[in-house]
Amino acid sequence: MLKAKTINGIFCWARDVEKGNDFFCPECGEKLILKKGVYKVHHFSHFPTSFCEYGRGETIYHLMTKQKIYDILKKDPLVTYVDVEVRLEYCRADILFIKNNKKIAIEVQLSNISIEEISSRTYNYMRMGIAVLWLRSIYPLYCNSNEYLPPPLEKYIHCLYFGRVYYWLNDGDLIKAGHFEQRSEVKENDWLGWNTRVYFKRKVVRFGSELSLLKDFNIKFRQGWEGGSLSIPKGVLYMDEKLAWWEKKNNSAKSYFDQSSYFGDLNAK
Repeated sequence: MLKAKTINGIFCWARDVEKGNDFFCPECGEKLILKKGVYKVHHFSHFPTSFCEYGRGETIYHLMTKQKIYDILKKDPLVTYVDVEVRLEYCRADILFIKNNKKIAIEVQLSNISIEEISSRTYNYMRMGIAVLWLRSIYPLYCNSNEYLPPPLEKYIHCLYFGRVYYWLNDGDLIKAGHFEQRSEVKENDWLGWNTRVYFKRKVVRFGSELSLLKDFNIKFRQGWEGGSLSIPKGVLYMDEKLAWWEKKNNSAKSYFDQSSYFGDLNAK
């Protein structure tokens, strides 16, 4: 965790304090360890004997991403409030900020949580009047972008945002939107002198242009949808308004925001 409480109950950042003082978990109240170093993100953690789950298993990259996005939003003059690890009525937001009098939560999701949890939290954010952006890491895709097996989590987010998964580039406020496609290919094999062809399908990722978190995203209300075993809750999403680049035919691509059957007016909710 990036923040903890002092003995006076005041929140503090790990990067702003020094060792020698006592710091406590905002969730359970137990004493914490302050970890500071040259190559690591300054953060707090529980003692090994603790049973509190808050902050457990959080990676350095997850901490770093939250901190960097916070610093970026803090500099935007249109953002009137921003904080990390914010306890809300139904959940705790990784990042919460207010822009143009609208509340927006960013969930930096690096671990593969259950689809049920994403669905529940998306719906609960809507109940609290908060738009949500589910954000993933770009790095696994660069390792093998030609043949990518998206986990169920990303497939669900892909449906939630109408064919897009948002990936953090770790470069300013830039985000990439990826669209999953299934391509059929033929591979020729020479087996014991026989020339054979193998037909197979693989999942690939097509990326659109880079998006600015501060300039290219807007808030929209999404209607719920069910089909087969898939159930998408209604919710308030923070998403871009760019054209669906994978559907471009004769320069007639549609914007997601033209799909009135799926989207509604947030003010008319």
